Amino acid sequence: MKFQNISTLNLLTCLIFAALFCFSGQNITAQNASLKVSNIKQKNIEGCGCGFQLPSEAQNKYSQKMIFFSEDNKTALMNIDGKDVKLKLSKAGARPRNEKKGNRFYEEYKTGTTTVRLDYLTTFTCAESSNEDCEAFGYNVTITVTKGNLKKVVKTSGACGC
Repeated sequence: MKFQNISTLNLLTCLIFAALFCFSGQNITAQNASLKVSNIKQKNIEGCGCGFQLPSEAQNKYSQKMIFFSEDNKTALMNIDGKDVKLKLSKAGARPRNEKKGNRFYEEYKTGTTTVRLDYLTTFTCAESSNEDCEAFGYNVTITVTKGNLKKVVKTSGACGC
């Protein structure tokens, strides 16, 4: 009987350690999880709107690869965790009427549990251009993607206009 109690105690101890090991493994996985933000997979992104690229892509003036694109400033497209995701505008800070270099404003888009915030810094306006047909504004944009407890910050640059 004494031997049987020791075996039961050993079995319980092993089960407790096994359970702790399994649960601690789940916590480690959650801590190492991350969001992936990539170039939009959809081809032929063009037209008037706002498009932003990673700095490495922006150096190539012929690159069509975009991290973020919005044609109408009400909806947008991004590639999050390997999938192109359609986002809807949920908030926007006051955009300056007479935009000037150095102005700041923000926009926030959502889909499901994912929030995408864009913090804009105006880097170029048509007032600085000698081109009378100029219809675009240049920006450096910090994009912050939040999904549950995960967050990814991406620095981009690009333009809004035609």
